[in-house]
Amino acid sequence: MDQRRNLAMEAFAVTSHYDTAIFNYFNKDREKRAFRQSINLAKPLRYGENPHQQGTFYGEFEKLFEQVQGKEISYNNLLDIEAAVYLIDDFSDTTFAILKHNNACGVASRPILIDAWKDALAGDPVSALEAY
Repeated sequence: MDQRRNLAMEAFAVTSHYDTAIFNYFNKDREKRAFRQSINLAKPLRYGENPHQQGTFYGEFEKLFEQVQGKEISYNNLLDIEAAVYLIDDFSDTTFAILKHNNACGVASRPILIDAWKDALAGDPVSALEAY
């Protein structure tokens, strides 16, 4: 990109972000509200829904997730995380869920987290460990 085009793009990025903030300020008290969002933070994902597609997470990824080990997160991993969170939210006890391709491979509720993990893993250890 030539310099003038790049500077114009940056200027419009700033003004559109500002315009979104102004719109949301005036829109908050309306009966028929509209949704406008301007996000400057983007994290490239390992891949999108399929390996040949690019995936991007918009927002503050590190505030939501702490990746302990393994490959970089993909779009499908985010879907599995979301499904796991909704699944374990149905339980009041300490619960561990293992998901693969949006399907639960194992779920267990136990007073101690390590016991929940071991029992959830026992549900389908082949699928659960296949990704590693």
